[in-house]
Order: sequence, then C-alpha cells, then structure tokens
Amino acid sequence: MFLILNYYFCEDITNITNMIIGFSIKNFLSFKETQIFQMTAAPIREKFESFNQNKFNYNGKIQFLKSAVLYGANASGKTNFIKALSFFKNFILTSANLNPEMKIPQIPFFLNIKTRTEPSEFEIVFLCCGLIYRYGFIISRETVIEEWLYQKDKRETMVFRRNSKGINIPRKYTILNELRTKNMIRPNALLLSIAAQFNDKSSIEILQWFSNNLNIISGLTDELYSLFSINLLDDSKSKDIIISLIKTADPGIEDLKVIEKEGENILFTLRAPTNQIPEIKKGKAVIKELNSVKHVINDSGEFETIVEFPFELFESEGTKKFFHLLGPVMDTLRYGKILVIDELDTKLHPLITRQIVKLFNNNKTNPNNAQLIFATHDIQLLDAKIFRRDQIWFTEKQDDGSTRLYSLLDFKKGKTPRNDEKISKNYAYGKYGAVPYTGDIDILFEDYINYNK
Repeated sequence: MFLILNYYFCEDITNITNMIIGFSIKNFLSFKETQIFQMTAAPIREKFESFNQNKFNYNGKIQFLKSAVLYGANASGKTNFIKALSFFKNFILTSANLNPEMKIPQIPFFLNIKTRTEPSEFEIVFLCCGLIYRYGFIISRETVIEEWLYQKDKRETMVFRRNSKGINIPRKYTILNELRTKNMIRPNALLLSIAAQFNDKSSIEILQWFSNNLNIISGLTDELYSLFSINLLDDSKSKDIIISLIKTADPGIEDLKVIEKEGENILFTLRAPTNQIPEIKKGKAVIKELNSVKHVINDSGEFETIVEFPFELFESEGTKKFFHLLGPVMDTLRYGKILVIDELDTKLHPLITRQIVKLFNNNKTNPNNAQLIFATHDIQLLDAKIFRRDQIWFTEKQDDGSTRLYSLLDFKKGKTPRNDEKISKNYAYGKYGAVPYTGDIDILFEDYINYNK
C-alpha cells in the first residue's frame, strides 16, 4: 500500500508551500482572552529520529510543523477553535457581499457582562505565494473596527492599516488607494475582500489561498465529502490508492464502481469572475452513486461470483467515513494544502486514525509539506513516537466558562514534560489538565437509582 502511496505523492506538484504559521482569537465564542495557536517548531530535542519528518524548513531558517492535534474535555473549546477559524475564513470570502444594512455574524463571549458587548479580534500569520502575511481584523456586529495586512519577504512591511481614524495605505498600492479615495469601503465589509473584487493582485491571491488551500471540515458530517472522493475515482492512479486504502478498513472490498444517474432538470449558477454578473444556465443533474464490489463464496468456501453492493447501504460507518475523508486527505497531501478536521476519530478505528496522521508526518507521502490540524478524543495518539511535544495542544474550560488554549510545552506545573514520558497515561490521570471531571458520577447515579426506594 505505501509503495503506491509514495508513487502517488512523490510528484512535485507545487513549488510554493502553503501553510498556517499562527492563529489568534479574542472574545469569540468561548475564547474570552487572547489565545494563540502556533505551527512553528520549537527548538527542542526529541527522542526519536523520526520526528525530523514532523517538521520542515522554510528558507533554511524557520521550521514549521506538519501536523497538530487538539485535546480537551467536551465543551472545553476544541470545536469552538475550529469554528473560529472557519468564521474567520468565511468572513474574508463573503464580507464584500453583505448588504450595507446587514449585521456581521459576530458571536462574542456571552458569559461575561462586559465582553457580551465588546468586539472580537482575529489574526492569522500564513505563507502564500512565497510571502509571509500577517492579517487580522477587529469586528463588532455593526462594523469592522480595525483591519490590517502586512507582508514579509526579508522584512515586514505594511500593505494597509485601517482603524477609526482612517486607512493608511502606501502609495504603491494604487487599487487600494483608489478604493479609499472613492469611499468604496463599507463599514461592515473587509477592505481585503472588496479589493479582491476590484482585481487587486495580492488581495485576489490571499482570497484564493483561503478558498483553495485552507479546508475546514467536520468529522461528524463526513458524508458531505463523499462526492469529492467519488470524483477521484475517475483518475486511475487515484483509484488504485483509494482501493488500497479502503482494503485496510475492509479487506473484503475488491473494487469500487461509480454509477451515474440522470436527475431532474435544475437551475444552477456558474461562478463567474468577480467583476462579472453570475451566469445562469439550465442543465441536467448527474447523480453519482458508489457500489462496492465483493466476491461471493458458496458453502464450500469456493469463489462463486462477483456482486455489487450499494456502498452507503452495506458498508460500516467506519469504512464509509474513511472513504469520505480520503478525497480531502489525498487532495491536501498532493497539493500541499492545509486540512483542519473536527472529530477526526469519530467512527474510525484507532489504527486508521493513526495511519492518516502518519501520512502527514512522512516525507515520502507528504513531500509538499501539507498540514493537518485536528481535534480528537483518541488518547492512543498521545504517543511520543507519533507527535513532538509542540504538536500537542489542549483546550481547558476555566472557572468563568472561557477556554484556555495551550500546548504540551506550555504546561508549567512542575518541569516541562520529558521527551520520553508516557503522555497518554499522564493525560488520562489529569497531569496536563484539559480532561473532564468525572469523580462524582457514580455517586450521582447511586442517588438516582435509590431515589424513592
């Protein structure tokens, strides 16, 4: 299987690495105070040589991580972190389309009287088109209060800075200056989003980066990505990979066959360039369904025939989820993108989850330095043979209901965790925090069972 994977992913499709370097949140959902997440590799010495593959060099100076995992109790903020990143992305892509009277869908930290009416703040540092960008904004329900964009090649320089006093833009950015001069920037829209509509080159590249390279999905609604994986079966090389991988989940599957059916006439919109009116055309829907091909044997254990079964009806939930995720995973690895998944392990066997992680932490299957960021409850992955200490992150609910986000290296109760300690065991015992409190459950149930006896 891995020989095929190596052959598939060894193509140098892209010469430009796309990556998240850092992301910060303040006063959004359960994040009250500023919380910072980083994908930079810390200058630490790990016990296992394989960890050299978990990171990669950029410009021979900085090292970044290929994956990161997020742990925490239920309702501690893992999903909210991914929701915050998703909101950040979606607002960048859609804010220019908001009508002037529409509210911004900001959700501050509601469990505090003061923060309920205060703005939310976001900032991301990322690599796009060979440049490091730092972009962020502060928003309320009514307006964009501040917005900034800086780029760095050899040193960091300002592209624009927007606040209540006005917008500061260097003279060389002609389109941005024209938008400011003609007062075309609405209070509830981002300058970055509007500039892309008016063909500002850097703004277009950044919006395309968010649209095409940063993919955020939920492991609880994996069926939404089924068609993505089905379409990959049209390519013979991709199909070989998918079937080899699916057999690790269900060895009985011999082949996968796509069945196309014609749907009713529908109206659909083709996405046109941003400066044109969308084009409406009539067309017929093509519905794609998947069958799994299996051998059928007789009572003597001899091969009898080959039968096709509807994949979604007959396969296990774990096998179906694995197939649904293969499309996004393979696309991310092949083109060096970023994949963020909430609840990656749900319905998957722990060994399958581990194999997905290893695909990203392996130079042969991840030569374009794709990044995987995911939330999970699978403590079997808390293994010093899988993750570096700076790849492991926790969310913990504070007394006031807010979320604290920290990495294993940030843990300061005692000494910094050793590079060879039993991470999963210590986490289960509560050494690092970020675990649910379950001490009184047995007492509560005993009281319930004995109620009214």
